[in-house]
Amino acid sequence: MSVLHDKTLVAEEIADTIERRSAEALNVSPGHLHQALQRLSENGCIRERDFHSETRVAYQCTPKGRRIWEVEQMAWAKLYGAVTQVVKKASPMPNLGKSRGRRAGRIRITLVHQCRFVASSFASTP
Repeated sequence: MSVLHDKTLVAEEIADTIERRSAEALNVSPGHLHQALQRLSENGCIRERDFHSETRVAYQCTPKGRRIWEVEQMAWAKLYGAVTQVVKKASPMPNLGKSRGRRAGRIRITLVHQCRFVASSFASTP
C-alpha cells in the first residue's frame, strides 16, 4: 500500500519499487502481486485505471486504502520494534554454511504469508 499511497503505477512498477526499496531482499512474483492487487481492488483499497493500453492496468490507492494503510503502518512499526528487540537480545548467529539458502527461503515464505494476512485484513476494515 505504501507504494501506491501517492502514486498511480502499473504492476511491473509496483514490483520494481518493492524490490528497490527492500534493496532487492524482497522478490515479488507477478502471480502473488496480481492476487494481492486483485484482493485490494475487490476490498475497495485500490482502484484500477486504464493505462494507455488495452493490456495494461494502473493501480491507485483509494481514500479507504489510505486510512487502512495508516493503521497498518502503525501495526508494522510495532511488529518491527518487537522483532528488533528479540534480535538484539539473541545470541550471535552461527555460521549457517550451506543451510543458509534454506533459512533464507523460510524467511521469504514467512514474509509472503504475512503480506497475505495484511492484504486480507483490509476486507474486515471499514
